[in-house]
Amino acid sequence: MKKTVLLTSATILLGVGFQAINASAAETFPKEYNTEGTITFEAGDNEITPPVDPENPDPTDPVDPIDPPGPGTGGALS
Repeated sequence: MKKTVLLTSATILLGVGFQAINASAAETFPKEYNTEGTITFEAGDNEITPPVDPENPDPTDPVDPIDPPGPGTGGALS
């Protein structure tokens, strides 16, 4: 009899605990998703800036790469 009462009490307490966790999770993570803060990207009026030489990074003197390294080679443009 004692085992039955103890097991029943533990089951009830465990169920109440799970309900409390579920309720707090529902308050923390609402099901609705607010899209008012969506970030959009639009073309600007600024012209495209040419790339900078990786060995002499001077933004006032940009360099157009003639033969850029292949992708995945660890080069400046990979």
